[in-house]
Amino acid sequence: MCWTLPQGSRPRASASVCRDSRTYTNPDGRCPGLLLPGQMKAGTYKLTFDTEGYWKKRGQDSFYPYVEVVFTITNETHKFHVPLLLSPWSYTTYRGS
Repeated sequence: MCWTLPQGSRPRASASVCRDSRTYTNPDGRCPGLLLPGQMKAGTYKLTFDTEGYWKKRGQDSFYPYVEVVFTITNETHKFHVPLLLSPWSYTTYRGS
């Protein structure tokens, strides 16, 4: 599953993207190196999950071609874990510990 992480400033009507990073999940479902140490800054982030590609590789149709998760970081010293729980017909996400 492909993850992209455009990083921008606080949301505005025409917010621009400052950074675009792309990675793939490892066998544990994590994306090591998505942000390197020191790159986490306060701001609004968006994760885009290529769920259609993920399910197609497994021979499965999917209701959602992609999932976008937008969240705001106010304290860059905290650790962030943003799980996506996925089935072909539904998904949920939350801020993990």
